[in-house]
Amino acid sequence: MFRNIKKNCKVLFISLITIFLFLVSSSNYQVSSLRRVRTLRSRNRISRSITEKQEIEEAGGLGLKLIGSKSMNGNSLGSSFRLSARDRFDGNLFVLNDGKRQNNYLLTLLLDYKQTPVFINNKPKLSQRFSIDSYDAKMIPFKTKQLDKGFKDLTVLVLNKPDDHSLDSTSRVINNTMVYSLRSNIFVDSSEPPSINFLEKATTDIKDNEQIVPIYLSKSNANISSKKKEWFKEEVKPKQKLRYFIHVANKLQNKKPLPFALVSFLNYKQIPIKVGEQEPVKFCYLNYKEKTTIAADLFVPEKKGVHELIVIMIANPHMKLSDSQERRNLQLEEEEIEHTLRVGLVVK
Repeated sequence: MFRNIKKNCKVLFISLITIFLFLVSSSNYQVSSLRRVRTLRSRNRISRSITEKQEIEEAGGLGLKLIGSKSMNGNSLGSSFRLSARDRFDGNLFVLNDGKRQNNYLLTLLLDYKQTPVFINNKPKLSQRFSIDSYDAKMIPFKTKQLDKGFKDLTVLVLNKPDDHSLDSTSRVINNTMVYSLRSNIFVDSSEPPSINFLEKATTDIKDNEQIVPIYLSKSNANISSKKKEWFKEEVKPKQKLRYFIHVANKLQNKKPLPFALVSFLNYKQIPIKVGEQEPVKFCYLNYKEKTTIAADLFVPEKKGVHELIVIMIANPHMKLSDSQERRNLQLEEEEIEHTLRVGLVVK
């Protein structure tokens, strides 16, 4: 009885916090979870017999909200902040777990699409693990490094179950693949977006009736249908140079071109798309109904066990985000962050 009372009080408390923040910012904390589930469903990655509610509960619905500290000059949505040169971004990440299960997560930051340390209690780390009980919330205060003058794009990534290395398809497709994200503009004495040189790649047209996956990985250069199994595990040798391919497609409902940034992670640390490249991020461009394949490679770690590979695609890099919730709801596709399945590289 007392356990049920305690649980009901916790649910009520979290509900009140969520309602308060919703009224302050008009943000919808379910957008990330619902949009991700609908994306999975559209890709035929999950069974259509499973209800949307079950999928969210299984994956662990998560709500995110970026809140600047009192010294930050930002809007209520957390979509932009104004700083002076050499200042640090100083804020709080509000995280709400509205699922039925306690979950573990990993927090990491991208600054202009390059992984940057997250400072918690003034200690820098490339990533920070944390856990949240079911129907609970957490406020994570953090800072970035000092920022130089210019238009900055801050991307917050929260990955689900980072230390679950299960290799079965259910774990890979639903439980371990979820990546929750937020984007925010930081104007450091400047609000002018930088120019970007987009890589020109050979493209092919997408057929009208073709079911397409926005981004996926494969071990070969051959295209695969979204109905076929995606690459999610591979036995590899220590120090092996592993070649793989990143497939990206633009079939957005808004029928607009898709400029995007590609970021690759191995064991949650950013690596170049190809070994030896100086820049750890690639900028590419696709017209509507075009797809492309990008060759990539990496050196397999020497340590035995399962190593995690995942690639993130960020649409419209250095896009100015609206300070209107209504406008942002309309441009969700334009500021979309997509990602591949996590591929388990098994070293025996």
